[in-house]
Amino acid sequence: MKVYKHNRTQVRNIIECYERAGPETAREGRDWYRQAFMQAQEWADAIQSTTAKIAQVISVLSPSVQWETNLRDAEKLIFATPEERRKMKVSTYGPNKDKAIGILEGWREFSFTGYNLKTYNFYHCIWNPYNETAVTIDRHANAVATGKKGTRITTRMYGIAAASYREAAHRLNLRPLELQAITWLQHLNEK
Repeated sequence: MKVYKHNRTQVRNIIECYERAGPETAREGRDWYRQAFMQAQEWADAIQSTTAKIAQVISVLSPSVQWETNLRDAEKLIFATPEERRKMKVSTYGPNKDKAIGILEGWREFSFTGYNLKTYNFYHCIWNPYNETAVTIDRHANAVATGKKGTRITTRMYGIAAASYREAAHRLNLRPLELQAITWLQHLNEK
């Protein structure tokens, strides 16, 4: 995969958003992925699976849904029988539900295809909340970086935004995933 350089304007935008976050938002953001990991671990233990597999399911079910909805859908799918899963409605796209079922039931591998940058990185952030490089660029993270809402995120845009978060995180002595979570929360607070 191509390596992208950070964008100075995006780095500035990210740092400015971080600076607007209060101490409670900053604390919550620094802990956000650790909390997500603990939830995945709890569900994995309950069904005798792996935290990695549950983090994959959560990630695959995440596109275009709010976090609370993402968790609710994941929990329903994880604890359902195979027959119930197929009939179940989820809030994300149908193909993503099929991928999640395949991952849960072991007939589908979670892999990087180049088209799933967000879900692939989201999985890595949940599965390893101490990761030093992965950063989830969703529409909110992209809006923080670029100042533009509702933009479709191309591979190039993802790469530049991710590099910008890494650079800003380095300057602030944070992990990129922590900075992304803090600014994501702040962005939602400002909406």
